[in-house]
Amino acid sequence: MKDTSQNSSMQKHSQYQHHTFVLKAFKNSQLIKYPKLTELYFNPTSHVYLDPRAFTKLCQGLKSMKSLNVLYLNFSFSKELDDKSLNELALALRQLHGLTVLSLNFKQNSKITGAGIAKIMKAIKKNRFLSELYLDFSGCERATYQHLESIYNSISTMKLLTNFHINHFEIPLRGLDEEEFADSLTQLRRLNYMRDLSMNFKIAQALMPKDLTALSQSLRRMRRLSKIDINFSGSNNLSPESYETFAQSLQNLKKLKKIHLNFSGVYLHSQKNIVFDIMKKVIENSLTISDLSLNYGSIWEATSSQTQNLLIALQTLPNLSKLALNLSFLQKVDNKVLKYLAEGLTNHSNLASLKLSLMESLLIDGDGLAHLAPALGNLTSLKVFELALTKQIVKSGFPPFIEALSKLTNLSKLALNFSQSTDLGDQELKDLAHTFKSFNHLKSLELNLGFCLGITDAGFKELVSQIVTLSGLKMLNLNFFGCRNITAEGVESLKSQVVGLNHLKETTFNFPNAISSYGSTKEQPHQGDKSTCSMF
Repeated sequence: MKDTSQNSSMQKHSQYQHHTFVLKAFKNSQLIKYPKLTELYFNPTSHVYLDPRAFTKLCQGLKSMKSLNVLYLNFSFSKELDDKSLNELALALRQLHGLTVLSLNFKQNSKITGAGIAKIMKAIKKNRFLSELYLDFSGCERATYQHLESIYNSISTMKLLTNFHINHFEIPLRGLDEEEFADSLTQLRRLNYMRDLSMNFKIAQALMPKDLTALSQSLRRMRRLSKIDINFSGSNNLSPESYETFAQSLQNLKKLKKIHLNFSGVYLHSQKNIVFDIMKKVIENSLTISDLSLNYGSIWEATSSQTQNLLIALQTLPNLSKLALNLSFLQKVDNKVLKYLAEGLTNHSNLASLKLSLMESLLIDGDGLAHLAPALGNLTSLKVFELALTKQIVKSGFPPFIEALSKLTNLSKLALNFSQSTDLGDQELKDLAHTFKSFNHLKSLELNLGFCLGITDAGFKELVSQIVTLSGLKMLNLNFFGCRNITAEGVESLKSQVVGLNHLKETTFNFPNAISSYGSTKEQPHQGDKSTCSMF
């Protein structure tokens, strides 16, 4: 008679011989059991398992896994890890000669210094076959700019790299040697096979014109580059000339399909159009772009006229399928910006994703929403639509907006944030709810109408009655925080009709404090965020 328990154990063991192992909790040196494992993803649900002793055992287990090709290690917020821990990991990484993909996340590890990071980079440098590298050192506050050189000098030797993503530790504002950092960025020019580059400089105030010029020179050599994502937020020291050089380098990259750039909070110097004008030039000379994300939030002095040429130039992108624009907290931008955007959306009937954030750009009102509506109604291929217009008076533009929204019959995700639009009431909520009849494919719905004081139980109950008809809905996020005219009776209608629906996998609800908030992924209490739209 066969020993079924032993047979079952052998089957369970064999499934980890050549495939993926997702490790959420680490106890003992269990990795030693799987020497032929090819992929390992370590993402603990609780960082209690990442004390130094457990970390040591993890590193010991890694040393035995000579067949690993893919390794993802998430050590974020593991406050007990230090340079000694990183040295142990470095010794383990030296044994993994077959790695092709490596991801290391040390976010918010306050005991780690640049010396520990240098040890890790020296070990990574030994791997000749690495093609994808993802690093997160954000929040490692004891690391200094001097250690950037160890990162980039190591990276520059990995000539087979095709994907490189890095979240920097914060670069201090004082004591930065401009020549050293620029020289480090110049090292990237050796990465001729690069296809996907993402760089988050965190505190970008430390970036100098020579740094951006050096990066631009390296980009010119990356002729295979198809995806670029760079965060320049707060870069107040960069000159118009360095921005121009950067734009020219992007124009030379003929295979670019994805461009994500964050210019939020930058100071525009004497040439106030510069960060808008350079992207206009890039757009007009990069016809291959299919995914474009531009964040211009909190550029206080920006005006609608400065955005005009850029937004209208969007119509020249024949292959655009994803567009995200953040024009939030722009105190001088008015309704014209949505008029220009509507013109830019001409000829984009195949657009699949549109994300617009204009939070607290207070000169935009209902007329702006009405300007956008006709162009929006023509985007009938949209699968994702996100719009944030907060603290604006938009009621007059709601009817044409609702009419346009009802034409987006292919939507799988809808996220609307009209929080603190105090003129919106029951009628607008009912009109919005009735558009749901058009959304047969909707899987995710996020609505933030917090502090819309005109909304009462009557409007809310109508919304609930329409949500129930969305049989394909998987995720629901409703934020009515501050809507003090929604009573416990209104919330009960949601609770009785929506909560518990089998097709809903994740719900989050937020209501006035007097009623309380609740939500779930599995019916767990949760205080909803006051801003639910996933904007940038």
